[in-house]
Amino acid sequence: MANAAEGYILIGVDEENKIAQRFVDIPDAESKAQSIYNICHQHIVPRIAKLEVKPYTLRYLGNEFNLIIIHIPFSEIRPHGFASNGTLNFVKRYGDTTREFQMLEFIPELLARHPLPFIEDISGRLDRIESQTADILKEIGGNK
Repeated sequence: MANAAEGYILIGVDEENKIAQRFVDIPDAESKAQSIYNICHQHIVPRIAKLEVKPYTLRYLGNEFNLIIIHIPFSEIRPHGFASNGTLNFVKRYGDTTREFQMLEFIPELLARHPLPFIEDISGRLDRIESQTADILKEIGGNK
């Protein structure tokens, strides 16, 4: 989700056929939320700024449910990877499936979002060199 758009993950909802059906109490939600936050903080590279993982107590139909709400904000510094066992892995959602992807898949998107400033500078310099070279060649050719 950090590599796409912002969103929320709600832990404590049971579903059937991808449709939320009922709330499920998460025992010790506070320590589990802290553990999830710590794991994200330690393993997501680069870290997701303003990531929130909070326990939440919901009172619904006379019952109390301890849930965990994760807010993943939009990130300008994508792609985010997951560091584990000395490697940095990247995954991407494709509909209902998640698969690893190569960094090359992100290069066009990264360049579109964050153009490298020196490319324009290099293009301008090459244009000037080409123009000056053409002028020199004209001058040399006219002096023969």
